[in-house]
Amino acid sequence: ALSKVELAKRLGCSVSDLINREVDCPVEKLGRVIGKHGATIKAIEEKVGVHIDVDKIHGKIHVRGNESAAEEAVKELENLTLAVDEEIEVSAELITYLLSQHSDILSKIKDDNPDVFINVLAKITRIHMRGHPAKVSKAKSDFHSVQVVSKTRTLTGREVAIVVGKTGSTINSIS
Repeated sequence: ALSKVELAKRLGCSVSDLINREVDCPVEKLGRVIGKHGATIKAIEEKVGVHIDVDKIHGKIHVRGNESAAEEAVKELENLTLAVDEEIEVSAELITYLLSQHSDILSKIKDDNPDVFINVLAKITRIHMRGHPAKVSKAKSDFHSVQVVSKTRTLTGREVAIVVGKTGSTINSIS
């Protein structure tokens, strides 16, 4: 345990600026919050300039730092402690479209929802998301708003050769 003076010096603030905040964390989520060998906690401490202690028995996370840093750390921690895991079922056509080389939709949805972990489960046509409930809801809405329209046309023997091209070169250039 660091003394208040040492902590204030390390965090670059005065002892009178130090405040304590407490975040409740379900015990089953402590592993995700702490991270492998404490990596997640250390990253938050370094990013926002706070000191964090975890009470694994009571599911409490204690944050100490100046007011703005402590509030930022609490926000980061709440993104982890309140996180939900959700899967949505989508069409095979949407999965194919999202994973195609020329589709920027998946990247755009990920960029628009940076605090949501998104994993496309192609084999079972599902999308797994993890994050704060409101943010997961927005990402889910973004996926549901994507409209994929596909049309099928039967080709004659000669048309197949033209569309596919020599060693598939034509079809690869347009797909």
